[in-house]
Amino acid sequence: MKLPHALTLAEMLPAAQRDGYAVAAFSARYRACVRPVLQAAVDLRSPVIIEISQRELGWFGLTPRDFRDAVEQAAFDLGSDVPLCLHLDHSWEDDVIRAAIEAGFTSVMIDASAQPFEDNVRQTREIVTYAHERGVSVEAELGRLTTTDKLETEGDEALYTVPEEAAEFVERTGCDVLAVSIGTAHGVYPVTNPKIDFDRLAAIRRLLPETLLVLHGAAACRPRQCTGPSSCPAAASAR
Repeated sequence: MKLPHALTLAEMLPAAQRDGYAVAAFSARYRACVRPVLQAAVDLRSPVIIEISQRELGWFGLTPRDFRDAVEQAAFDLGSDVPLCLHLDHSWEDDVIRAAIEAGFTSVMIDASAQPFEDNVRQTREIVTYAHERGVSVEAELGRLTTTDKLETEGDEALYTVPEEAAEFVERTGCDVLAVSIGTAHGVYPVTNPKIDFDRLAAIRRLLPETLLVLHGAAACRPRQCTGPSSCPAAASAR
């Protein structure tokens, strides 16, 4: 059963994409972090995406239902009426994704980006079919999003999303949201800052003018580094 009053990414992000702003997605990771995130959203009257990944569920010994219940309780306690999406972040096992859908998550991410292109298409399409039948949106990933401790100074372009592949991928899978790799990375950046390929992002947007695009690894970017995506307009969500 879906979390009451929660939106899918497909319902939440079109306004952001249309009006040129990004919705922040917070990896609350464990239950104690859920309430502060939602409190900030309520205080700022801001839409918010609260998420947890398959790996984080394992780290903290949580089930998708445990996390959903924590979000529901926080929303009730705070009397929250801000737009909220309950999202399963990077996950690659079908059983985990299906458990999240059954627990009431309104959006899920199938991350098969480590697989060859055709395998990524196949697995994503299978999850899209299952999720859409239950009114849940699906985010997928094309290209490889690294972490800051593995951030390289040269050669990262081999991991970036190829615009033409992105267009084919969305057409064949029917995913609602696409996470693209353009130079951001998960974690806190070292002394050097990321070089974000906004030209690549613009090229993806030209080929996918209506598709909802998201950027991961934006949390540690400086504000001026994040002005490109919303001004394209290109990315509707930043993590």
